[in-house]
Amino acid sequence: MLIAALAAIGGAVPAAWSASPDPIIEGEPADVGEYPAQGFLQVDLGFDGWSCGGTLLSARLFLTAAHCATDFFGPVPPETAVVALGEVDLDDVTAEDLYDVEAIEVHEDYGTPAGNSNDVALLTLEEAAPFQPLPL
Repeated sequence: MLIAALAAIGGAVPAAWSASPDPIIEGEPADVGEYPAQGFLQVDLGFDGWSCGGTLLSARLFLTAAHCATDFFGPVPPETAVVALGEVDLDDVTAEDLYDVEAIEVHEDYGTPAGNSNDVALLTLEEAAPFQPLPL
C-alpha cells in the first residue's frame, strides 16, 4: 500500500519526514542500532497528516499514543499509517525501513474521564520487523 506508493515514486520519503536542523534539545544523538525498537509513525489522511513516536512491543506490535492514531471520528484507517523503523535520522529512511499498518486498536476508554486519559494505541504491522524490543 504506502510502501508500494513510495516505491512507485522512486522510494522518496515524504517531505514532512525531514528532520529539523537541530532536532535534539538537551540530549545526544542515538547511535545506529542503539534503540532498534524505537519507531516513527506517519499518518497521512490526504487533507491532513501528522507524525509521532512509538516503540515495538513485539515483531508486529507497535505501541504509540491514542491521540496519534485517531482523528475526530475515532481510529484512523490503518492504510493511512506507516511506521519507520531501523534509522536514527529521518533523512535516511528508505522504503525498506517502512512498515504498513494492518490494524489499529485504541484503548476503549481513551478520553475518559477527560482529555487524553488512557492515551494508548496498539498498531499491528502487516509484516514482522527484524528488530527486538528492549526487555522490560
